[in-house]
Amino acid sequence: MSQVSETEVVVIGAGVVGSGIAREISRWDLGCVLVEKQSDVAEGTSKANNGIVHAGYAAAHGTVKARLNVKGSMMFETWAAELDVPYKRIGSIVVALNDEELAALREELDNGRRNGVPGLEIIGAGRLREIEPNINPEAVAGLYAPTAAITCPYEFTIALAENAAANGVKVMLEAEVTGINRVDVTDNDARWKGPVWDVVTTRGTIRAKIVVNAAGLYTDRVAAMIGDTSFTIRPRKGEYYLLDKSVGGW
Repeated sequence: MSQVSETEVVVIGAGVVGSGIAREISRWDLGCVLVEKQSDVAEGTSKANNGIVHAGYAAAHGTVKARLNVKGSMMFETWAAELDVPYKRIGSIVVALNDEELAALREELDNGRRNGVPGLEIIGAGRLREIEPNINPEAVAGLYAPTAAITCPYEFTIALAENAAANGVKVMLEAEVTGINRVDVTDNDARWKGPVWDVVTTRGTIRAKIVVNAAGLYTDRVAAMIGDTSFTIRPRKGEYYLLDKSVGGW
């Protein structure tokens, strides 16, 4: 791709968040460049997340995360249909093995209901085994979220980026951002006057009115390029057991 020198919006990071933002921007008559330091989209954490579309009961009530989690969960089926990506609303269960864990589930239930998660309930051992016959025999109850779903995270990200590109977004791969500089434009003949941003990448500099930082694990480093050191990304890594398809019931 030839170098892009000016555009209205630069989105940094072509993971699921950056690609989704770029797709949304592509609905409008705005120039947009999606820059990614890797050789393809979804090469960061988006390629390896668990693919769960969370119902929204775990996010702390009153936070932006809680609000967007529930709203996004409700919108996801439409997105999947529009983009033709795998999606299945299978529900989720958090299992309690004793009374202490059941008390924790009640706290999650209260938080989830305040977040507006539909259909959330605590189910007893009998119904728990109806839904999942292979559950731990010591299970006494479960927090059931019927709106939880699963998808394929990298297929979803690729579809978002492809749709954004089809709508006019320019995707620049192997374009690591190495600096962001504020420029106050006073030239009357310039495309824009006032403050703009020069986003310096390994494939050239892009001047933009708006810069969106969606750099994932590197979001704090990108923010620091404009002097924002107010937060630090502290990554967490989880572990999952993957079972052979032959043991599944669907």
